[in-house]
Amino acid sequence: DRDETNAQVIEEFLPAISKVDGFLGYLVADVIDEPLLTFGVTVMRDLEASQASDEVAKSFVTQKDIDDDVIIEETRRWAGDLLILGVSEEAAASAATPPLDDFGAGYFVTARIYQSIPGTDPRGFVEKAQTEFLPIIEALPGFVGYLWFPTDEGFASVSLYQTEESATEATAAAKAWVA
Repeated sequence: DRDETNAQVIEEFLPAISKVDGFLGYLVADVIDEPLLTFGVTVMRDLEASQASDEVAKSFVTQKDIDDDVIIEETRRWAGDLLILGVSEEAAASAATPPLDDFGAGYFVTARIYQSIPGTDPRGFVEKAQTEFLPIIEALPGFVGYLWFPTDEGFASVSLYQTEESATEATAAAKAWVA
């Protein structure tokens, strides 16, 4: 039961990962089109903190009371320096208070993994993404935040929205912008 697993993540994993020196944030989301999948993002200050968070995650997903209930077919790790961070005006105005109530339950996430053309550096897209794409999604009603980081094969982005419509609109905007 994904709801029970998510509750266990919030009750057990989130407190453990938040104790890692360098922890900046964590997001777990259901994959809408795949009822058995969840998606998690941990944001850490540096590589050392990221490696420590991996150990906490490995320990959590291999504990006995999870193994009996959950089959982990595959995990993937995309890691890179956070190069773009966008937040809504509301979130920026209250930086001392997290913008998400109730651990963000009810929010919608888009996660995109892009593959770069061989021989290109995804960091070359940062300025263009900041000046062209980020303003498009920041203007959407319900926009909460955006993360963008390079991976070995390209780059990845994660966005958070208050409504499914905003998330869907952002996906259409991303497709149009990339094209």
